[in-house]
This record gives sequence, C-alpha cells and structure tokens, in this order.
Amino acid sequence: PIKIQDDGSLDKSWWTISGTGITASNIQNAGTADDDMPCAPKADDPILLAADGNDSTEYIGTISANAEITLGFNRYEIVSGFKYTAGSGAALGNYIIMVRTENGTWQEAASGYLGGSGTVFFENADRKYISTYKADAVKLVICDQPGQEISIAELDVLGVTGDDVDFRSTDGTPAIGVLSEDYRYGSGENDVIPKGSIVFTGAYKGNPAYSVVMLFDQNGNVVGGTDTEGYLTANQIILADDPGSGLLEDVANGTWIYWLTPSDNVSLAGIPQVRAELYRVNNALTNEGERLVSDSMFVDVPQILPEISLGGGRYEESDNTDDTLSTEISGSTENIGTDSSLTTDNTAAADNMWSTEGAEE
Repeated sequence: PIKIQDDGSLDKSWWTISGTGITASNIQNAGTADDDMPCAPKADDPILLAADGNDSTEYIGTISANAEITLGFNRYEIVSGFKYTAGSGAALGNYIIMVRTENGTWQEAASGYLGGSGTVFFENADRKYISTYKADAVKLVICDQPGQEISIAELDVLGVTGDDVDFRSTDGTPAIGVLSEDYRYGSGENDVIPKGSIVFTGAYKGNPAYSVVMLFDQNGNVVGGTDTEGYLTANQIILADDPGSGLLEDVANGTWIYWLTPSDNVSLAGIPQVRAELYRVNNALTNEGERLVSDSMFVDVPQILPEISLGGGRYEESDNTDDTLSTEISGSTENIGTDSSLTTDNTAAADNMWSTEGAEE
C-alpha cells in the first residue's frame, strides 16, 4: 500500500486572477518594437505572479482603498481554507476572505491578521466550526492599509484534503511501549498518564480543538482495555502550542498520545499490528459531526514492549514557554513535537475516555 498526502491546494490550471484597489510596483518591461516585431509585446499583468505556482516569484503592490484580489476557478470547487506565502516585503496584515457560492453571492469565510506566511481555515456563519464551501471564486480583501506596499509570493486555496495522522518512530521503531514514569500533561488532578500504561505516540495535521485519534488492530477492532463494568476503554490527548488568548488553529506537525492504563486489564498479545484513524468533529463538546479525515498505515507492535518515557513538555503552572516533547525507547531518544503545556483537553475534545458506545463506528 502507498499513502499519498499533500496540503490540499487546488490545481490552478483554470484559474483567473484580478486585482482592484492595488497598484503593481514590480512591472516588468516586456520589450520594445523592432523590425521583426513592429508591435511592441504586451507585458503580462503582474498580479499573475501571485498565483503562478512559483514561490520564487512575487507580486508587489501598493494598496489604495478597498484593495481586493479575486481568484476565479472557472468551475465549482469544495474549498476549506486559504494559504498565503509571503514575499520579500511586507505581509498582508489585516484581511477578510470571501467565497462566491452557488447563488452568486459573496460570503465571508474568514478574517484576521497575517504578519507572514500562513494558512487560514474557513469558518461557518456563526464562527463556531471549521467549514467548507462550494464556490467558484475566492476573494482576498486587504483591510485598512492605504499607501502600504505588500508582497505576495503565492496564493493558494485549499480543498477538502490536508488532515493527516501517523505514528512517531525512534530509529525505525514505532513509539509504542510501557510508560516508565508518570507523565503530567495538564493542571487537573487526573491529568496524568500513570506509570505502567501502554503508550502509543504519533503525529497529526489538523485542528487540535476538533480532532480525535482512535487506534484499531489488524481485525478492525478498537484497541482498548475494559473497565470494571466490562466496557471498552482507552484514553487519548492531542497536544498543541498554546495560542494564549487566541484561537486554536490548524497545526502541521502536532503530537497525539493514546494510552491504556494498568487498570484497563489489557494485553497486546494477539495484536501484531495497529493503525491510527483521525476524526474531525463539528462540536468539541459533543463530538457532533464526527467523520474520518485520515488514517495511517499499519505498524508492527513490538513483541516485547520496551519501556518508554515522555520527556519535556511536562505541565508547569509557572512555565508557559515552548518545550520539546520527546520520547525515549530503551535508550534511544527522538523529539516528537512541541508542547506549550496545553492539550485540547481544555476544549473537552481531546481527552476522551472511550466506552463501547463511544467507540462504535
């Protein structure tokens, strides 16, 4: 099997691009008339450099009032986000992104500030959930910056792909093992992965506030233990950088941890392989709208589980700096992501105790 992934950027073969309220500063000379070409060649519109598929070129323009750049697809696409690659000069600053829907009207899909390259994911009308739109054009509105010169290396629109999940590995060995010491990931009394837990760690791409990871064995069964009442149970957290007072945004290389506690009465005997599935939800509190967005290849479970420790990234009340979370397996160490003492347990989406009802597909 082969796993194929990309950032979900749409093909630009059929695109048209236009700008209003912005004047190009980097106009290239197309040449002059001569005996062989009595009519002087016409230079391409510099705005085309903003979506030519080449990050090494750039469009530089000076903004007047109500500056807009419109990307026309010339067909309908399902769109979920917008990607801006900054050029050598000033970045976009304040922006609004509009989408033109099937009824021909423009609808706001996102707004904010970009001080450099970045990816913006679209929201629904009441701005509660990440959303997709069926649109034939996207418009970038550059706000409140008359007289400012900005640079754009590339503009992209994202389709519905992009989320990803996989296992971390150390020296080619999947990061699966028995936790050698307690690991605290939050401030709550129970925000601890206890020593002796069977731990799986991996990477994900997606929105940490609306993502959930589940593990399945080679037979398609959820990997889990049983509680005192006989219900299937497992635990997982999704780690993300702390945005401070801002919103949790999509991350490209976040870390997930999935574990089974000693009290779960679980053995991995008879489970030679596992794979991860990443689900996205509309409502972080209820898991409403849960749908599969990515899965991993199968990885082999070690026949003898090594000890594993999760170093760095431990929650400290007085420490809000970015630490490196690492995993150590029987003496081999590899960084597995950054953690600013924040898990999506804060959104009630990421630390889920699965029961047989919650784990059903």
